Amino acid sequence: MSNLPRLPRLVMNIAKQSEEKEIWQPKWNCFCCHDYGYVQPNLVRLIIPNYDSDKDKMPLCQRCDAGERWSSPEIESSLDMRFDSEICTRLDEIERQNWKETTQQKQRQLMQKAFVATEQVTKSLRTRSRTPEERNCARRRHEDCRAS
Repeated sequence: MSNLPRLPRLVMNIAKQSEEKEIWQPKWNCFCCHDYGYVQPNLVRLIIPNYDSDKDKMPLCQRCDAGERWSSPEIESSLDMRFDSEICTRLDEIERQNWKETTQQKQRQLMQKAFVATEQVTKSLRTRSRTPEERNCARRRHEDCRAS
């Protein structure tokens, strides 16, 4: 392993990356169950604080029709039917608000990264202003480059 070459990092252009970056939008209709039919574990824990998705019965979502796929007698014994449509609707609203806040936060982060990248590109490395002689020399070099 020690004979492998070492290469420097190649950093992407953050400003370009943030302009092209889109925040992922969900395809599901029900935020309570994400169209799976059972309430998402993080939401279940708002109602059942010690909920363990590996050991406890899965609460069936009563807000949408996706829970109907779980309505066979063999599966119903492993489902928690205590969540009514009102609870599921409230959990849906909470998850929609969480999603909205998450996307807004992500958007702010992307904008901040783009701002920092732009600021770094436009920021001068010069610690002092040019003297008149330096300005003239720079102007002459610029004119020579344009002429060639």
